[in-house]
Amino acid sequence: MEETPAYGAISEDVRHRIRVWTKCKVCGMDFWMLPKYNKCLSCALTVGSTFRDSKGKEHIKLGKDDPYYDMAISLGFMGDGWTSKSRYVMAQHLGRCLDPWEYVIHKDRDKDNYEIPNLVLRKRKPRHGDAWEGDDEVIAPVNKADARKLAIQQRIQEIIKRSRGEI
Repeated sequence: MEETPAYGAISEDVRHRIRVWTKCKVCGMDFWMLPKYNKCLSCALTVGSTFRDSKGKEHIKLGKDDPYYDMAISLGFMGDGWTSKSRYVMAQHLGRCLDPWEYVIHKDRDKDNYEIPNLVLRKRKPRHGDAWEGDDEVIAPVNKADARKLAIQQRIQEIIKRSRGEI
């Protein structure tokens, strides 16, 4: 029978990643932790838990009863129900799930700033190095007054096209 390692013991796993023997900050279970994580796998996969990917983007685990679960994706061994926090915040603001081709970007490029005025919904994912002011079509205004104005403008355009016989 193997002896339990001392807290802080360092080891290497089969993929040659460094890991540390520690206690889960959520449930208190002892486990081998990779330095970038702070909780055991079972706690990391519970509804409401978050993690940061290699690009620094925060993701949140949604429950099947969450109204925005339809826009969640599977992250391999981590299971179904994950979405980026910025998409989740924008979906809550708009009151609907985002479509797969809709992307949320942070105006100030601060991935921890989830305030609505800092988030912009776009039709396609920006290419590497694109500034947020790019020519991509903005499809979600940042407040309800702008949303009403946009809806009225779209309705006017539709009426004009019908009067010209374009629709």
